[in-house]
Amino acid sequence: MKIALVHSTLPTFVKADRDLLRRDHQVHCVDFRWCSRRIIAAMRAVQVCDLLFVWFAGQHSFLATMLAKSLGKPIVVAAADYDLAAEPWFGYGSMRG
Repeated sequence: MKIALVHSTLPTFVKADRDLLRRDHQVHCVDFRWCSRRIIAAMRAVQVCDLLFVWFAGQHSFLATMLAKSLGKPIVVAAADYDLAAEPWFGYGSMRG
């Protein structure tokens, strides 16, 4: 299976998932940033993949996710920390409000 792995940073936990997926699958890693070269690379990776795997539900994953959805490809979003938090007393988390 061809997997496009889109991420905005490459911490150890993303590297660990990448390495696990690479054991049995062809993984194309895309370090997404908002520049035309990175956007084109992410879109190409989604077009040729069988599955999209994104770490965090942030701006970096939006375009790739929408393209994968329009192409009918399965999408896995690994959400953690900021994505799931609602801590209004110190202004943390995307689930606030």
